[in-house]
Amino acid sequence: MRNRRAQTDRRLVNRLRSRLLSFAGVSPLLLLASACVSASHGISSFAAGEGRVPARFQEVDELLKGAVADGDSAGLALLVVRRGNVEFLQVHGEAELGTGRPLRTDSIFRVYSMTKAMTSVAAMMLWEDGKLRLDDPVAAYLPEWREPVVGKYTLTGHKIVPAERTMTIRDLLRHTSGIPYYDWLLPPYPELYEAEMNYDGGPKSLADFSRRLSKVPLVHQPQAMWTYGAGTDVLGLVVEVVSGQPFEEFLKERLITPLGMVDTGFFVEEEDWSRFAALHEVDEEGKVSGVDESGWASYRGPPSYPSGGGGLVSTMSDYLMFLQMLLDGGEWKGRRYLRERTVRLMTSPSSAAGAPHPVFNPFGLGFEVIAERNEHKGWAMEGAYGWSGVARTHYVVDPERDLILLLYQQVMPFDVGLRNEVFEAVHRALSIYPRQTAAETASQSEVTDEG
Repeated sequence: MRNRRAQTDRRLVNRLRSRLLSFAGVSPLLLLASACVSASHGISSFAAGEGRVPARFQEVDELLKGAVADGDSAGLALLVVRRGNVEFLQVHGEAELGTGRPLRTDSIFRVYSMTKAMTSVAAMMLWEDGKLRLDDPVAAYLPEWREPVVGKYTLTGHKIVPAERTMTIRDLLRHTSGIPYYDWLLPPYPELYEAEMNYDGGPKSLADFSRRLSKVPLVHQPQAMWTYGAGTDVLGLVVEVVSGQPFEEFLKERLITPLGMVDTGFFVEEEDWSRFAALHEVDEEGKVSGVDESGWASYRGPPSYPSGGGGLVSTMSDYLMFLQMLLDGGEWKGRRYLRERTVRLMTSPSSAAGAPHPVFNPFGLGFEVIAERNEHKGWAMEGAYGWSGVARTHYVVDPERDLILLLYQQVMPFDVGLRNEVFEAVHRALSIYPRQTAAETASQSEVTDEG
């Protein structure tokens, strides 16, 4: 298996080298990023002036262009990699609405909750090292979580009760801890959160963040259900405590640097600022209306604490390398990051907690898992996994079909409509369709027999 993969890699090296050199308009930064992707994977572009859109991707490209033309996005980028080969890369629109500054193949994006996958992998590295266990209490590493309380709505109002279950590392990974995001919850949660988290200018460190958050009631008993929230930020502190290194340094040493993710971090270097895409707002009709100026300041330098739940910026080239490592079973360019069985554990339906939201599939140890036949019209297939960032950055990894999809925008609030349309069209372009259920197969057989 490994020898066959190596032979395939060598063939892809030569093909992708020739292909990259044939695109004269590709920027030097893109070529550098492509070289970092690995000896077997690079990024070439079909962007305007740099190549021809393959006929089978015409529908996909029209969707991208239409999203910009209709005002649904200021600019967007799509990358499709199958069997280690770049099948499609396209960029349309502006990096900053109204400026004429084009979005680029090497633009830097806020990936927000796509950070969670990297934090989860970091934790699982320590699990493989024997330094933590999935069912260990969080309080074994962070004493402030020894006696969490739970907020409970009753007929007479809202009351605070003690936690009846232990919050574990597994709960942090799969969002069953009861730690929510507070800005979408009913009163009094937003007020309770503000009182603890934002006094005195807010958290001064990751440890300070965890201490403050531990004083805010959970929204349900640990292990009782799935609630998306800031548990992955707490997991980042667990990584810091267990490793004995600042969380951001652990990520850099164990993942970012060895993978060659040259544009990934918790802030944007001054020399790279021109490649940083703006964060965009929408109007009442959902159309992009301008730039959210608050989306710049926090990325000028190191943050007060590195958010393991949503703090990273990255490029498509960089994040591709991380995803390709996972797709290849935890190994990349001859270096092993995770055991193959660990990757399977993280992305297995058996590890997943149920999700109450109809848009989402069950959530495993850091990833949404397409566990059964996908009911969302084919944007991802059974056996795939992925997640998104709140500014509409999305990814899917499909091991069975050796496929990686990345769609990046910088628009808030969150929405999956365009992702669904585009990824469905990509699957059609690649002649990939959901498996039929037994009932559907039987139904078709009946029609054939009768007809």
